[in-house]
Amino acid sequence: MRRKFKIYIDQNNNLIKRLISIFIVFGIFKSLAFIAPLGIHEILNSDDLYGKFEYSFNLGQALTGIFSMGLVGSYGYFVLKNHQKELIPLFHFHFLALTAILCLVTLCFPNLITNNYFGAAILGVAFADQIMISGILKINGYNKLSILVDTGVYIIMGILVIFILIGGFKYSEEVWYSSILFCLVGTSLLFHLKRAKDIKDISTENIIRVYKFGGLILIISPLLVLLTSSTRLYIEYYASFTEVGIYSFYFRLASFILIIYRVFGIMLFRKFFIENHKKLDNFYTLIISGLFAINIFLFFALPIILKGHYPKYEATFETHSDLFLLCMFQITFWINISLFEPIFQRENKLLWFMILLFLSILILTGCFYIFNSFNLLSLNVIVVINSIVIYLMFFGQQFILNKSGVRYPKTNLTHVSLGLIYFTILLIYIF
Repeated sequence: MRRKFKIYIDQNNNLIKRLISIFIVFGIFKSLAFIAPLGIHEILNSDDLYGKFEYSFNLGQALTGIFSMGLVGSYGYFVLKNHQKELIPLFHFHFLALTAILCLVTLCFPNLITNNYFGAAILGVAFADQIMISGILKINGYNKLSILVDTGVYIIMGILVIFILIGGFKYSEEVWYSSILFCLVGTSLLFHLKRAKDIKDISTENIIRVYKFGGLILIISPLLVLLTSSTRLYIEYYASFTEVGIYSFYFRLASFILIIYRVFGIMLFRKFFIENHKKLDNFYTLIISGLFAINIFLFFALPIILKGHYPKYEATFETHSDLFLLCMFQITFWINISLFEPIFQRENKLLWFMILLFLSILILTGCFYIFNSFNLLSLNVIVVINSIVIYLMFFGQQFILNKSGVRYPKTNLTHVSLGLIYFTILLIYIF
């Protein structure tokens, strides 16, 4: 057995070294996605102010799909799967144009830079831009660099936190949004400009084809965000910015597994479009099971790790430990359905995916309305309803794929098992 293990190590030595190096780089940069928002929370020192910050941030995430116009999926479909490299300049020109428009609007109306809604638009373009650049880098094998780019907004946030804590700077919306816009100009000049120069050689017909394919993704992306990661928007609508701040704090603590999930997203990016479904079923099962195990460990370990080091956590954990647990399951179910988004792009089933999303959001908002009518819509109930709708949507995904002959039996069984655990916890401990 030891001999076989040694042979396996020798044969896969380079792969293992690459994975270790990716995890190290990922750990360094992606930890910012976990730490930086908590740093902002400490600086603002107010659930209400932090709630407003997170609201704008969440709105920016919701706008990402609109500004990206589905071009990330289009790039995978046309360039990676169908080898149409002559279309590449179009993807770069798109983001050049968006950045130019933002700069022009800011120059004409400088006061907008302090407006949270215009700031959300800047964040939306920044998120879309970094996802596009990161995807291109992954396709070309630059995994470590893609990690850096994929964390762009959080890196800026982390640098801002350091300057405020050490340099005596004061946080303001103007500084925050201006920093993001400045970096957008940088990526446009350094990355997009030279790659967009052949845009004139692309026919109008091909431009229409790319945007037509991306049109469905354009609709799907914000719908997916509204379903999976816009809980802060719903909480603000039905409650207050203070409760947005409370939820966001525990959501950030529970989102550690998202950092690990992104590693698998980088490693499997090409496989999403070209690997056979049986192998992806095995990968997905391992990812879902592994991330859930890490989540359970963190739920019991974090109170011990943070004790005596994080006063805000100690002051509120006894009251909101159930919210922390709910957020962990919410993120787990979110990851489960996110794994299948590229599969729908690959199988060209985006129309059905859009219909499924639309129905899920109707159910979600309908449940919120009904519960609110009976004064039953507390912070925890909002999170539970959101999580259950996400959980059930997974089966809608599988139904559509099964009709096309695409099956993921092991992933289905794993998801069902997690659901049984979740509903048992809800019955015994939460309600």
